[in-house]
Amino acid sequence: RKLGLVHAAEEADGELVEQLFATMAATGADFTNTFVNLEAARPSPATDGGETKAGEGDGEGESEGDDVMLVPSKFDRDSPPPPAADKPLYRDRTVMVTILTYTVWSFVQISLGEVVPLWAIAPVDAGGLGLDAGEIGTMLALGGLFMATFQIAFFPRVEKRLGPFRLAKLSMSASVAVILALPLSHATVAGGASWPVTWATFIFSVFLKDALALAAFTSQFMMINNSVPSTRRGAVNGLAMTVASIGKSIGPAFAASVFAWSATAELPWPLDYTFIFTLCAASAVGCVVLACLLPQRINAPL
Repeated sequence: RKLGLVHAAEEADGELVEQLFATMAATGADFTNTFVNLEAARPSPATDGGETKAGEGDGEGESEGDDVMLVPSKFDRDSPPPPAADKPLYRDRTVMVTILTYTVWSFVQISLGEVVPLWAIAPVDAGGLGLDAGEIGTMLALGGLFMATFQIAFFPRVEKRLGPFRLAKLSMSASVAVILALPLSHATVAGGASWPVTWATFIFSVFLKDALALAAFTSQFMMINNSVPSTRRGAVNGLAMTVASIGKSIGPAFAASVFAWSATAELPWPLDYTFIFTLCAASAVGCVVLACLLPQRINAPL
């Protein structure tokens, strides 16, 4: 029925199906994309509704229907062309911008993962919270449970409503404010607030940071897969992991060094203990800018 074979069986039907399968095998197409594109194709008006007429002059009874020309639908004409199957991934702008966004975001989050425990355990007079190792361990354990719950119970609903492209931009934009606000938890300690207030403020800030980071990461993975046809997803994921490993390797050493320097240099804001958080927030802004350069087609698979 999808091929239009809705009438009586004819001898040419078997050949048509065989040619379709051979074309799919030669091009690496899958059934979903094949039938989506067949459905989007429209007969040319010149075919007069697909009716055929007997040929003239050659006596072979050729029909005008043999020259049916399929034209793309309006949706296909308005959409940017997908990347060519033989085009190197590093020459595809959409692929590389998506991977660069993921790389910078990985740098931001692995830097925060390194510096947040250091900042929380640092003495209060150095800008930290003065927590001990046990309290930091409890925070990390609770954070892991929260992230698992968020990923299973909430992320699918939010992603279905917004789509990965919009969700990634919103998550990274909100993370800028959260990252800048995170070191303000020090004010609760310096101001003489009780331990429960300090702990609740710190846990809320960390949980919100983790939720936004997870939403952005998962959306970016979906966008990376959506940037290429299904036949090239293995290659693009390998390239993304390779490039992102640069940011992941630089982040911890860079963040720890900057925080150690700013916490002991006794310089005024913005070069005090909040300096590394400011740098991470600025990098997150860069991620948002990069995401805005991507086309809307990244929101759905090719």
